[in-house]
Amino acid sequence: MVQAARKHGRIVQVGSQQRSMKANREGCERVLNGAVGKLHTVLGNNYPSPWECKLPAQPVPDGLDWDLWCGPTEPVPFHKDIFTPRASPGWISFRPWSGGEMTGWGAHGLDQVQWALDMDNSGPVEVWVEGPKFAPPTFTEPGPRRKGESVCNKPTVSYRYASGVVLKLEGGPLGGAVFIGDKGKVRIDRGKWSADPKDLATDPLPADAQRLYVSDNHMGNWFDCMKSRKLPAADVEIGHRSTTVGNLGNIARWLGRKLQWDPAKETFPGDDEANTYLDRPRRKGYEMPEKV
Repeated sequence: MVQAARKHGRIVQVGSQQRSMKANREGCERVLNGAVGKLHTVLGNNYPSPWECKLPAQPVPDGLDWDLWCGPTEPVPFHKDIFTPRASPGWISFRPWSGGEMTGWGAHGLDQVQWALDMDNSGPVEVWVEGPKFAPPTFTEPGPRRKGESVCNKPTVSYRYASGVVLKLEGGPLGGAVFIGDKGKVRIDRGKWSADPKDLATDPLPADAQRLYVSDNHMGNWFDCMKSRKLPAADVEIGHRSTTVGNLGNIARWLGRKLQWDPAKETFPGDDEANTYLDRPRRKGYEMPEKV
């Protein structure tokens, strides 16, 4: 999608709405400009990875092209709790169609980490897991999402950025993260932020502070950029990079070992097994070209 947008000169705004929320921008600016001192640790939410699905067949609703809905995956019998995004449990929780909440809510919370670390065009260089082996259940009948999430949020995932900052997916808010430095911490969530000690939130930023993209209306920003041809607040590259962080966490859980990541080449250096996870099997008619 990034390649296509650049090739054809399109303006693509992804649904990272927190990029157009004043509180989120202010909190990320504080972190970016050193309000917490030397940043060393970021705590993100322990987002669950997806699990497996073998729900029984139900009649396909009139007017729904179920084969088309299945996309590149091999078609399975229709079930309303696959078709609905977040139901019992819904497609966001199932591996054939999603990366779980690791790439669902994670696309929002991890995006705030990327923003505050000035990583919009990059990402972490290492990812690893700690804890019991990943053991996703298979749902053969509808059930509460918490049943799968309580299993699929283990083992815990950690990342390291080239700066040395470590991101741990444990104990952070759903829509953001907690940024910890030697002077205190900043907590960012959807539409709000706070600091400890409180002075970190009120002390003025330096005159030469690095400022982040200003947008207070996500849809309006997109429309404005279609006219100006400037990149929007949540450009397609930003969405791609933030979602990649979640995908890396899933791959680390699936493989159960430490992985090196090259954010420039977007590959696992010298790791043929891990690189097989950079794409997915695609049925005929849904093949993906290497370049667009």
